[in-house]
Amino acid sequence: MSKQCSILETAGLVSVTKTFVGKTPRTKLSLTADGDARWVEHRTALCELMGVDTGEFAEIPTASEPRGGCPQASAATSDADRAGTVR
Repeated sequence: MSKQCSILETAGLVSVTKTFVGKTPRTKLSLTADGDARWVEHRTALCELMGVDTGEFAEIPTASEPRGGCPQASAATSDADRAGTVR
């Protein structure tokens, strides 16, 4: 996992903070402004591929706001989709 964290940090998408709790190492990843914008673009593209209205995700939220999936993804998923059949 450290390799992936380093790649994301080098790309400027996350900031990495390493600490210890007692003798246990803890690594915290935080999205940078660029990483946050790229995540929203990626999530929006996935919602569009699924044919889901991105609705509330039209505006880019700040990095401190919670993340979520596509708002109507569960409602848009039919039995045929779950079975692997494309509509």
